[in-house]
Amino acid sequence: MERSHTFSTLDGLRGVAAIAVVAFHYQHLFGSSFLLPHAYLAVDFFCMLSGFVLTYAYQKRLDNGWSTGSFMKVRLIRLYPLYLSGLLLGLLFRVLGTHFGKTHLESGRLAEITAAGLTLLPSPVFAVPTEPWSYPLDFPAWTLFFEIIANLFHALVLRRRSFGFVGVILLLTGGVFFYLLHGLGAIDHGINRAESVYALARVLFAYLTGILLFRFWSWKRSKFKITPLLAVVLLISLLAAPVVGRFSLVYDLSLMLVAFPLLLVTSASSEPSLQLASAFRLLGRISYPLYILHAPLGNFFAQIVTWSATHGMRVYPLLQGTGLVVLACLIALVMDRLYDKPLRDWLHRAMNATKLSFSQT
Repeated sequence: MERSHTFSTLDGLRGVAAIAVVAFHYQHLFGSSFLLPHAYLAVDFFCMLSGFVLTYAYQKRLDNGWSTGSFMKVRLIRLYPLYLSGLLLGLLFRVLGTHFGKTHLESGRLAEITAAGLTLLPSPVFAVPTEPWSYPLDFPAWTLFFEIIANLFHALVLRRRSFGFVGVILLLTGGVFFYLLHGLGAIDHGINRAESVYALARVLFAYLTGILLFRFWSWKRSKFKITPLLAVVLLISLLAAPVVGRFSLVYDLSLMLVAFPLLLVTSASSEPSLQLASAFRLLGRISYPLYILHAPLGNFFAQIVTWSATHGMRVYPLLQGTGLVVLACLIALVMDRLYDKPLRDWLHRAMNATKLSFSQT
């Protein structure tokens, strides 16, 4: 894998986007119902970034014959350990909720959605018919499932393909995406089982956009730059813009089709100072654990806030929301350093050892 370019500014943007998602999903803890109203578009930004960075990291190896199986093993090693921890945290929340009478889900149904989750598959309709979410134990995992499909499509179809070929696939995917979007009326869909086709089109469209953006950037990498801190401010401003109602969809599409691609391409060529680069890399490291763990962590935190309020220990909403974000970031950092990275390193060593033993037989 090439390491000549660090993409520190992209790391910072990814971390900021993950924090925005946490604040958006638990905005009631901030005492607001209008906090970062477009933060759901962080999903599309993440997928764009993924297509861009994975093309940089792996496209040459794929073009040179690297097997699809090996590529997918690398992706699963990257994604599954933290996904598993989020799934188990979500399971613990459900079990405790049932025990204390806050929620109720039959043990058989809970076993069914857990079994499906362990295989990375969405929960079956018959398991929890009253809950439409594809991943009721950790709802953000729906994006993970469809990104893995996008990774598989990348490895199977997009080897040694021209810019034009990828562009045609993007246009076809975009056609499906916009057709389904017209029926739904808003981009912020995909979490429910009934929206699976739309979810796949949404994720694949953003991922393919990232692939093409990388190819464009690799030709013109010195042409477009932006001040790294300005890039962060712009991303926050774009997600926080108070554009709602009839113009919301138009605004969202302008971010997906214009603002995000421009921000990605210019930020990819813009490296921050050494001090700022360290902070940005840290934000990049916590971005995935923060994203995949924030739902169960937020549920536990919200229950603690509710319990405190009923016992006369009410906390100002701003402190509640800020407390969740800070706590989630700290847990994400600990999980990255003490759990995810060591486990992934061990899995990579095991995979390489297995490969070596096969080559010697």
